[in-house]
Amino acid sequence: HVLVQTLTFTGVQASDLSSSSKKKNLEKKIASAIGLDKSRVKIVSIKSVQVQKRQMRLLTDETGVEIVYEVVLKGKL
Repeated sequence: HVLVQTLTFTGVQASDLSSSSKKKNLEKKIASAIGLDKSRVKIVSIKSVQVQKRQMRLLTDETGVEIVYEVVLKGKL
C-alpha cells in the first residue's frame, strides 16, 4: 500500500528545496515526524503554487511550495 500526501509551505521557494540533498533531507524529516524509517518516504514532486492566506480578515494570494510525497505502508491497514 502507498499513501500519497501533500504539504504546502509559504515563505520558501521551490528552487530552495529541489536539489537532491534537500529532497533527501526532507524525506528524512517527514519520516521522522511520522515515526517511520526514511527508506519508506519518497518525495514525488516539489513545485511553486499560489496559496490563499487569511490576514486580518482579508484573503491574500502568496506564492508557496507544494511538496507531494508518498509513504510505503507495510502490513495490514
